[in-house]
Amino acid sequence: MIPILAIVLVAPSWPSNGETIRDDLVLARAVEEFVIDTRPDRGPPEPYRGLIDRLGAPLWGDREEASEAMREASAGDPRWLFWGRRHPDPEIRLRSNAILRRLYPCQACKGDGRSRNWDSWACWDCQGTATAWPWSIWD
Repeated sequence: MIPILAIVLVAPSWPSNGETIRDDLVLARAVEEFVIDTRPDRGPPEPYRGLIDRLGAPLWGDREEASEAMREASAGDPRWLFWGRRHPDPEIRLRSNAILRRLYPCQACKGDGRSRNWDSWACWDCQGTATAWPWSIWD
């Protein structure tokens, strides 16, 4: 009896920084949406709760100030922006998504949206959106 040796060649799949950031954001979104669904009464803590509500203020200047404050407050911890994405007010959802996109530019094109090799082509990693958090049909 001759032993059979099977050799399987597997090409390693090394994620780029953009994929790692995107995966981290997807995980953070999943965790926060689970918490929102299971504990809707909990809500985000202050100052995030007030900032999220101010994203939908009646005055444009107040919304812009709240967007800038939320961007600064969420620079290290974006999880409260996912609470804003689930808000019933469409303005708050739109601004929360926009802040996420500005905080996390695509690492492959450095937030330019163009291919690294051909300037006239869109970036392959972000499909030309210049962000690690691309638009979807659900946004």
